Amino acid sequence: MRIIVEGPDGAGKSTLIRGLTTIYPQLEIVRNTMEDKQMFDLWWPQAIGESHDPDIPIHDRFFYSELVYGPVIRGSIKAKGTTIVRTIGQLRRDALLIYCRPMYSTITSNIRGDQMEGVHENIEKLVDEYDYLFSQEVDYYGRRFYLYNWEATTEPDGVTETVRGYLTGELR
Repeated sequence: MRIIVEGPDGAGKSTLIRGLTTIYPQLEIVRNTMEDKQMFDLWWPQAIGESHDPDIPIHDRFFYSELVYGPVIRGSIKAKGTTIVRTIGQLRRDALLIYCRPMYSTITSNIRGDQMEGVHENIEKLVDEYDYLFSQEVDYYGRRFYLYNWEATTEPDGVTETVRGYLTGELR
């Protein structure tokens, strides 16, 4: 089991994760600690295989960010096609995917000055790429996909209930 919280810079991922770990203390926050010189082909499978027992990892970004940020910021993805296909397959089978997507104006106003180089000038393209990617992934994840717009939600506890359902096995 793992929960992945994705979205562009300024979307509220870290804030959501802090709130969820307060409600569900069994969640262990995992951030991408991979260094640039490391190989994604080795890191992703290792990260997926790591034991977090008895905790359940909640990733503040994970695999999908590379599929968006890599091409937009660097012009390429740092992984082989076989690694991408295998990783996507593993995540689609087991993970809960939460896409943080408030209004575009909120994302742009929340971006801090210390972002990775290229984020400010490419934020519109990053948001568009995330939207496109997750419009495809929603079909694979089904009920284990949650689109979280903290500004416009009519059901403020929807994301916590989705996480509860995942943790209790109702969504698997």
